Amino acid sequence: MSEDHPHLFPLSHHKSSAALQGLALLPKNICVVRDVEFARFICLTSSSIEPLSFTVPRVKSEYFQDDLFPPTRVAWEPALKGTDWLAGARAPVKRIDLKPSDMETRKNLPFTNLTNLFICKEI
Repeated sequence: MSEDHPHLFPLSHHKSSAALQGLALLPKNICVVRDVEFARFICLTSSSIEPLSFTVPRVKSEYFQDDLFPPTRVAWEPALKGTDWLAGARAPVKRIDLKPSDMETRKNLPFTNLTNLFICKEI
């Protein structure tokens, strides 16, 4: 998902051997950015709860992929108290940078032909 048009982007297909009863998308800060994991789900089947991971193969995966991990909305804490919101107060959206301090950014590299194929794997 993105705040810019077209907002939603397709993922690769995932076929499960068991029928899924439910699916939950986990917050972006749960993803392992070092493995270029951009989405993680928890799948509920009739007999188990299984994690599902989506990654993007990249030639230079040792670099932080800033095109896949822009500053991410902080959804796990409120921007305002409920009383302030009811009173009409507004607050800017809180964001967090997912770049680990010991990784260099990919945009600092000279242009290379990086693939944008999505890979889905169960973890």
